[in-house]
Amino acid sequence: MPSSLEAANVGKAVAARVGTNIREVRTKLGMTQAQLAAPEFSISYISAIERGKIRPSLKALSILARRLDVPLTFLLRFTCWCCRSEGCGLFPCRLGS
Repeated sequence: MPSSLEAANVGKAVAARVGTNIREVRTKLGMTQAQLAAPEFSISYISAIERGKIRPSLKALSILARRLDVPLTFLLRFTCWCCRSEGCGLFPCRLGS
């Protein structure tokens, strides 16, 4: 069973990855943070998500995914730090022990 510190670190890593995924798609589409944000969100909220400082709700992620025209699952994808698999989803990863 993961410790609370391990769980917090995983949460931070996921938040950072979600933010990176959002920024990647937004910039490829040529959108500004303001265009992605309005009307439900502020620019500072989008910025904080992209910097991995906050974890948006699933409802917020759903809205952002729709605006970016990507599946919600795309925003949640990540590459496992220990096995380098695309979103292996195991905690702890089998190969990391």
